Amino acid sequence: MRDWVLKREALLGAFSKQTYKELFLYVYSQAYPGSPKIEQMSFAEQIAGANRHWKNGSTAKCSDEAGPGRFWKALSKVLDDENAIPVNLMRCSIAEFISYLPDGLKEDAVTALEYKKSKLGVNSVLLSSLKQKYATQTCIVSALTNSGDEYYSHLIPYSHEPQSIEEGIAVGVLNQAHYYLSLDASKAWIDLIESEGYPIYIHCLDALQTLVKRPTWLNHIGSSHYKTLICLGAGGAVSKDLVLIESMIKPNLQEPIEYIIQEISPFLASKSRVELHRVLERKNLLDKVNLSSNISDFLKLSENPVIPHSSENGCAIWTLLGCTIGNIDESSLLSGVNTKASRDDLFVVSTDTFDEKEGIREFRKRVTENYESQSMQDFLLPVVRVVQTYCGIHAPISDILENVEISVVEGCDRNLTGIPNSRTVLFTLQVEGKEIILLTSTRYEKSSLVRYFDQQGWLLADCAESELQRNYLQFLFKRK
Repeated sequence: MRDWVLKREALLGAFSKQTYKELFLYVYSQAYPGSPKIEQMSFAEQIAGANRHWKNGSTAKCSDEAGPGRFWKALSKVLDDENAIPVNLMRCSIAEFISYLPDGLKEDAVTALEYKKSKLGVNSVLLSSLKQKYATQTCIVSALTNSGDEYYSHLIPYSHEPQSIEEGIAVGVLNQAHYYLSLDASKAWIDLIESEGYPIYIHCLDALQTLVKRPTWLNHIGSSHYKTLICLGAGGAVSKDLVLIESMIKPNLQEPIEYIIQEISPFLASKSRVELHRVLERKNLLDKVNLSSNISDFLKLSENPVIPHSSENGCAIWTLLGCTIGNIDESSLLSGVNTKASRDDLFVVSTDTFDEKEGIREFRKRVTENYESQSMQDFLLPVVRVVQTYCGIHAPISDILENVEISVVEGCDRNLTGIPNSRTVLFTLQVEGKEIILLTSTRYEKSSLVRYFDQQGWLLADCAESELQRNYLQFLFKRK
């Protein structure tokens, strides 16, 4: 197996995928269209687990149906090149591998390698050669910062500084915005959603793809009223954004749709804008979308003059994806959105739910197992390190992370959520006998969430579940 890590990264860029599991799922679904979703996911999970061991000099063979063989055969079908047979794909260099990709994807593959050249250890001479050969236009990365943090270039000042970590320690609850604000925290977030231990991303994408194919969505988008897409907390991962954007682009589109990233992290907003620009340009859709970003707290929309009232440009579609609602104050969210939304606006909200028949003990065991991973500790690390400094904790950071407790609180106890019958996963750390809440993540009972939105002026229009995880739902609400 030769240059596998580089090939894997090149494929992420070429196919515009965010996570490795998403990439493997895509390859299989394209190679075997019509195959059951559960079969596609089984393949993706198997390859996601096995590919970590595919190293240079590996003795794996293309006939190995338990891992590499299945992947390279599927990829060969997708590439549809007479020379891109499995054995060649496995043994060729990264330069030759990129040559097998369709012409429209080669530059994106090279761009992906340059994005992470430091992390991947890409040879500079090799990279220069690939750019010279395949970059038909000026590679977008070359215009970015030379600091090595290629994703994070055009930084926009943050206008509403949130409660500081020091202030959060004083009251015992940290503002979760800090898990996305700094450069280190932004990188930790991207690493988390790309890790094997974080299934929420792929479940959210799957449910969203189902929602935009359903009659309710198609009937609304079929009208000319919906011209603006406002994505709250959307920075860092573009696959879901593309699903929404492409669903709104109709053959008779008279003017570009407005796509607004409302994101608290300048680094994540920058990353999304760069990647969306690149993909839309490749798909010849750039003239159909006006991309913009607004760096501010979406829980304070009422104070934000940049986001217009939606009635000024037809109806708007608001989105809050990836279980984000479970990490924030629901009342602040809706009171802010309601100051900007108009009648007939749509609101796509995704969240993980639980079956009311599932006992609290079983629920606690399931979610705790999901969160007890190295990738989750890595995500907590940048913020916990600041807590360590402020509190003067002398223990090694690894020991502090090991002492983070994960528990579950039911209902509205401790004011962690305003929606009854919920279950909130709580990450806490004891410092000199005082509890500090590091992070919360709430799961909802479906009917209670729908009732809450109805009370806030949003009617349930539709609901789609992920075929990969039935409890993961995409809600479509409509403003009364």
